[in-house]
Amino acid sequence: QDKIARFLGVKLEDEDEEAFRATKLNTFLSEKKISVLILDDMWEKIDMEKAFSRESCRLIVTTRSSEVCRRIGCNILIPVVKLGKDEAWKLFTETLENETELGPEVEKIAKSMAEVCD
Repeated sequence: QDKIARFLGVKLEDEDEEAFRATKLNTFLSEKKISVLILDDMWEKIDMEKAFSRESCRLIVTTRSSEVCRRIGCNILIPVVKLGKDEAWKLFTETLENETELGPEVEKIAKSMAEVCD
């Protein structure tokens, strides 16, 4: 939560209760038209219903644990194979389903992540 909040510019430092922090992040994301949140290398379950609004947030989770996917109720499971940077970028943009326009700064970050796949 802290890393996500810092990246988004949401102040959570004074809040200790996890549920309140999740609500504050969810409220911030809900105010945006549609947000894309990438949770990389997850190893434990989080309560998706409390943390994210399905209408306002598209969530991409990476994990090596099929158990984590099962426990958080992933809608779509995509087995991961090593991709080249062009294939990785195509997968990323297809996952967004043309619902979200990426700003130049976010697109730059997303493309740099895709390059790591090569």
